[in-house]
Amino acid sequence: MAKIANDGNIRIAFVPALADPAAPTSAELTGAGVLLLSDQMTPDGYGLAWSESTKQTSVFSSTQDTEEPGRIKPTITLKYFRLADPDDVYDGMLRNTAGFIVVRYGTSAATAFAAADKVDVFTVKLGEQQRIAPAENTDAQIQQVAYSSGDYHLDVAVAA
Repeated sequence: MAKIANDGNIRIAFVPALADPAAPTSAELTGAGVLLLSDQMTPDGYGLAWSESTKQTSVFSSTQDTEEPGRIKPTITLKYFRLADPDDVYDGMLRNTAGFIVVRYGTSAATAFAAADKVDVFTVKLGEQQRIAPAENTDAQIQQVAYSSGDYHLDVAVAA
């Protein structure tokens, strides 16, 4: 069975509005206001971390400690290059902007979102655009956290 290659095969966008995040449409993912991030991100520019709490289920009469999975929270950290004006990504990703991070794996990043694609959709509110300290032989970069502000949906099909 073949593995899914990541290099060049992940498309990431910031989408300002979705009627149904569990069933985004190809028009919503390619329409006005959508910011294609993957073409402006650094090679290490997509950080996805999960934190999962533990729910204690032990009872007084038991001699064993028991637990179950509790709440889960994704945290997304983005790192992208700052472009000379115009810079639609920088200008459109202001602090406290609400929207959705949409990620597709396994298809060329150059291929537009299309019906039947499987995507992950994260409801987010953007944090501060943090300038990364300059260093020699580098271009200006921004790091920004996309805070989980609602439900997320994994492997949902894009509708026509």
